[in-house]
Amino acid sequence: MTRETRYNLVFLVVICVLSAPGAIILFRKKMDPNAPAMYLPKPVRQTMAAVDPRPAPDSVHRVLGPLQREWIAGLDWSWAFPGSREEKPHPTEVSQKRTFQLGFLDWSDHGLRVGLVGWAAAATDRSVLERLQFRIASPNRGDGADGRLTASQRIEVPVQVRHELQDNGYILPPADVRLLALEFDRNDSAPENDTTDLILTLRCSGCSPIEEDQIAIPSKKSQGNPGS
Repeated sequence: MTRETRYNLVFLVVICVLSAPGAIILFRKKMDPNAPAMYLPKPVRQTMAAVDPRPAPDSVHRVLGPLQREWIAGLDWSWAFPGSREEKPHPTEVSQKRTFQLGFLDWSDHGLRVGLVGWAAAATDRSVLERLQFRIASPNRGDGADGRLTASQRIEVPVQVRHELQDNGYILPPADVRLLALEFDRNDSAPENDTTDLILTLRCSGCSPIEEDQIAIPSKKSQGNPGS
């Protein structure tokens, strides 16, 4: 066997190895009876992950997958809120700019404790956390109270949750997020019989995309009384 023949064989082997994964994917698509015809254009997505920061038209429905809901509900906040009793049902609201998700809520006679999951890359930066300002208010009453960041912790996003986010259209979901523990003193902006959700506003000048973002906080009455 000549040297040129050996080089050609090595080249063919390399080409086969590199093209094998694509060939397997193509074969599986061909064998899927529910798959659309490959000559047709891909359909426009009608759903999108709730924490995906990309803009989308109003016709696209934002979804929270069951694995993400289960993971958020199972997060341990005892490191930040010892002795707290979390309200039920479990809150999962997402902020307007998809940078934060509500993960913990505890009403008490002393005030309100809020746990946020920071999905944006900027939310994991300690320099950003030092500049973040928090204020909670009722949209009907206009008054409110400033909050303070009492603790934070960086955690990994489970692989299964990341795969679910990708299935829902989030191309590059973060590998880790930061948990933020906030405390607000008791004030008159959230009376017991108020059924209006409060608005938590987060501000950080020059901290794109968190220069200003808002997230809804379920009212005491809509969340229920943990002691009942």
